[in-house]
Amino acid sequence: MASFAMGANDVANATGSLVGTGTFTPLAAGIVGGLGLAAGVLTWGRPLLRKVAFDIVEVDRPMATAAQLVQAAVVLCAVAFGFFTSMNQALIGAMTGAGLARGRHTVKAASLYGILRGWVLGPGAGIAAGYLIALAVGLTGTRLS
Repeated sequence: MASFAMGANDVANATGSLVGTGTFTPLAAGIVGGLGLAAGVLTWGRPLLRKVAFDIVEVDRPMATAAQLVQAAVVLCAVAFGFFTSMNQALIGAMTGAGLARGRHTVKAASLYGILRGWVLGPGAGIAAGYLIALAVGLTGTRLS
């Protein structure tokens, strides 16, 4: 259920602007997003799943269950107050917190720092790429609005 919710959330985040701008209908955007999700599962899904499952903390069934419950609670609370939050970040945070509750030795700091680095670099790279693409499209005379 968590995988379905996370996938649906990610597809909605990725395709929402396509619907909002009128570029695609909700059905067409859903199909494009679903195809992208399927491509991700078939290509990078296994290494990503392995990293989350084994490379952040030494996880067992009770810890995984606690992390999933905390992830759901964080996301539901954020949504209830009108805030946008990342389900992925909530899960990584919950797993890290559950690991720290068991002792610092359970948290694999190098993997966690790599994930945190991606969270810092990702938005900046997205802003820069969006700016450069919009600038390039603007130079061709195409109207963006």
